[in-house]
Amino acid sequence: MKKILYLSFLILILAHCNSKKLSPEADVKTWSAPCSSFSKDKDGYILSGCCYHVTIPSLVLNKNESFSKKGMIRSRDNKGNYTETEVDVNGNLSSDGKNLYVSFTYHNKIVNHEFSIVESTMLCDCACL
Repeated sequence: MKKILYLSFLILILAHCNSKKLSPEADVKTWSAPCSSFSKDKDGYILSGCCYHVTIPSLVLNKNESFSKKGMIRSRDNKGNYTETEVDVNGNLSSDGKNLYVSFTYHNKIVNHEFSIVESTMLCDCACL
């Protein structure tokens, strides 16, 4: 019985020593910014902002790497109507994984977001009823 206990303990120690230690930032599921967020969703991400959200399928974020993906923006106007439009989403995750920069062009305007792993506490009045 002691041999089984020692063997189990040894396997547990070896398994723990060989596992990769990921930084807390590697497991981030949501980045925040004032009035917006960037969250993991199935195989991609959703960027939620005032009066719109952008779905970005099949996106994998890697530290210190940029990305360029097609996304679908669903926005609401001040009359409550929704529209969906394809957009090119560009961005990069910082080398430490704490900051995420995302931009896209919508209605001929460049929309920039700078997200961090620190949760935003800002309250927003988007006025897109």
